[in-house]
Amino acid sequence: MGKNEVKLIWNKNEDLSLASIVLDAIREGDTQIKAFEHASMKIGRTVTACGFRWNNQLRKQYEMEIKEAKQTAKGIIKTKNPTKLEVTTLEVATNVSQSHATDYFSDPITPIITSVDIIREKLTGMSTYILELESQMSKRDKVISDLRKELAEYKYYSEDVPLLMQLFRKAKEIGFMDKIS
Repeated sequence: MGKNEVKLIWNKNEDLSLASIVLDAIREGDTQIKAFEHASMKIGRTVTACGFRWNNQLRKQYEMEIKEAKQTAKGIIKTKNPTKLEVTTLEVATNVSQSHATDYFSDPITPIITSVDIIREKLTGMSTYILELESQMSKRDKVISDLRKELAEYKYYSEDVPLLMQLFRKAKEIGFMDKIS
């Protein structure tokens, strides 16, 4: 397939590969953008096409798997070696009363991950919406172009109408129209 050719129809293998790559990325805590980039190279589609296909066609079919993958990702994050932030949090927590430590420092990463996921989903939704708007604009541009061509044809013919009217008036004046009827 040439570089400038466009693949329109997705086959089942491409869908399965895309879903597998995205779910693996979620499990590993990677972004969907990275997954789309990886899928793009593997499947031979653009990053945008992979994102669009995932968000508009496949995501709903894999809701349960996405939930499980997110849970797996949270488990991986919790079991990793403590980061500097976590060590500092533990040190601070030991100096604060136990009830306050539980409230403020029990799991500082989860709210951040949740926020990032929410933002990522909103950005993906916005990207999809922008693509839809661009598609609509392209269709409307085509309609406008076609209407302009049609208008140009009408203008071309509208210049002949006054001449025809004048010709019919002359024919009527000389009585030619009476002879036809």
